[in-house]
Amino acid sequence: MGAADQGDRLRELERGVVTTAARSSAQIPRPFPLLAVSLVPDLPGDMIVDGAAVDRIRRQAEHEVVMLGAYTPTFQEVSVGHRRIIAESGAGTAQAVRAELHTDGAGTFALHPQAIYPSSGEEVKVGIVDAEIASRTVSALRFLARHARDRAGATGSALLRLMLVSDLSLHPAVQPKLHSEEWPYNDPRHGRYAVDLLTPTKIAGAPRAWGARGVRLAHGESVAWLDDLADNGPALVKAAAHLVGDLLQVYGVAENAQLRRDGSLSPYAWGADWRTVERWVQQSGIPVSGEG
Repeated sequence: MGAADQGDRLRELERGVVTTAARSSAQIPRPFPLLAVSLVPDLPGDMIVDGAAVDRIRRQAEHEVVMLGAYTPTFQEVSVGHRRIIAESGAGTAQAVRAELHTDGAGTFALHPQAIYPSSGEEVKVGIVDAEIASRTVSALRFLARHARDRAGATGSALLRLMLVSDLSLHPAVQPKLHSEEWPYNDPRHGRYAVDLLTPTKIAGAPRAWGARGVRLAHGESVAWLDDLADNGPALVKAAAHLVGDLLQVYGVAENAQLRRDGSLSPYAWGADWRTVERWVQQSGIPVSGEG
């Protein structure tokens, strides 16, 4: 698949998962951010969607723990869409997670990161901690790559896209081109919704400001080998570091502090979240770097 076709497919995948999330969360208070990871293989596969395939994925979902550091299965429901299988849980809530797994090996994984609202009363800003972006991105990349390689039979490299929007209604796939009197578009604060990037502190306490600017909608893109993404290890960390770092530069941050481009992790940058990933790091043989 050509690079232009891959890029178009990535944007198509992202639009689909964003519009679905917007429809199912219309009544949730705003701003309501969404994080989405999309993957399109260079050499597509061909997964057959039939009753046996759906049953097999459903049985896997009953036991599969996708999120790093979690102990319970990630998905509660498995259904069928056009040329894809959908796995999700918590639809319409702040805990919603949705993955769309396409027959050619492409896929998208979306969730709502934990939103930290400022105590100052400035309700247009929402804080997102970079450590959560890092751990969720690693989890999503691994899950999507395993689908592409092991189910669909895709091979080679994959084009990756990471998206963070401060509120679902501000994504171009959802936002109306003309002024709307419907909520949340009739809220005068709506156009000022933005994400402020935060990072954990080394000692107990609230995360501190990290980004140089608040941003409505941010994207990062990179390329990685499917085998590097599908298997636990330094290559997965390295690929995720490139993708997350590309996103964070939109906020004025040069690179992610938790994931290093040499394939190691920095425990000091995770704060209290280190406890949620330490077990996975030890089991996967991922090197841990010093404080610097």
